[in-house]
Amino acid sequence: EEPNQKNLTDNESFIINCIFTRHHNGYIREKCLRKILKSDSYLATPFITQLIGEYVFEILFVIKDNLSLTKLDNIIKLKADNLKYFKTTERRIQSYWDCYYKSIFPNKLDYIGFQILNAIENRTKELNLTNSI
Repeated sequence: EEPNQKNLTDNESFIINCIFTRHHNGYIREKCLRKILKSDSYLATPFITQLIGEYVFEILFVIKDNLSLTKLDNIIKLKADNLKYFKTTERRIQSYWDCYYKSIFPNKLDYIGFQILNAIENRTKELNLTNSI
């Protein structure tokens, strides 16, 4: 169950919300995601990135709607620091599109997961980092 956060410090609440983005209940994951997206802390980036590679369509919209330049830069840093992990996330996006959303979005670029990946790629190009990642 979700812990009561009334007596927690801001840092403790942030950590709890990061952890609970991994909850089995998608509604709780989304609620906690919304809370950590209020922060530009790099510490939230692995939890946000993990959710980019999941199948819950509504969560992907929350992420896309909150992709600030700082968050994109954090994701690019995470990608550079752990390319293998990021490639796994990309493969998950591909797989979930293929299994669940291909019939709804025959054009991959219409699927929100690929739109998020394109935003990351476009920001990477803006920063002239394409050769370093």
